[in-house]
Amino acid sequence: MARIGRAARAHDALLVVDVIQSLGVIPINVEQDLIDVGAAACHKWLLTPEGVGLLYLSDRARERIQPTLVGWTSVPNPEDYGNFEQGWNRGTLAWETGTGPVALIHGLEASLKLLNETGIPAIQVYLETLTNHLCERLAGNNYHVVSSRLAGEKSQIVCIRHRGGLSPMDLYGHLKKRNIITAPRGRSLRISPHFYNTLEEIDELVGALPG
Repeated sequence: MARIGRAARAHDALLVVDVIQSLGVIPINVEQDLIDVGAAACHKWLLTPEGVGLLYLSDRARERIQPTLVGWTSVPNPEDYGNFEQGWNRGTLAWETGTGPVALIHGLEASLKLLNETGIPAIQVYLETLTNHLCERLAGNNYHVVSSRLAGEKSQIVCIRHRGGLSPMDLYGHLKKRNIITAPRGRSLRISPHFYNTLEEIDELVGALPG
């Protein structure tokens, strides 16, 4: 990511990253990686109720990007209702156009506390163990692992295809009947264990897959 960031800055461009598929399971340092804009919904790896997201802007991005909507909390003094001459609020608060979803934000706070207490590097290592085990169990079966498992390219997401022609929806429906939740995506079935899953559950998933 830092290589891309250096290339972007060499061309006086901003690096904008959708971090939804990594935040919470892969350590991210926006300053070291030279990320100017980072955005994500929080209902995936961050384990938060749907409806809340986050936005990060670097100082250089904040200088260049201006909000387009004015709302109650996007100004410095929200209670000064009659003052239409206010500038923007500090930082990314300028993009807060209304009352925030307080209950969801408390859910995010609880999730972040749990994830940080567990440790993102520890979660990353554990999920690599789970996904390696999944791929090893699938080896020799009637499934092709689409996702790269090379060093430096591994993900906490494993996508598979059935060699015999069963569609991702067929596999998804078959597993769902056994209370195993996956996600059909295009021509592949996506399997995304989190740190609360176990090796035994991975074995259960593989055993439940149709031949």
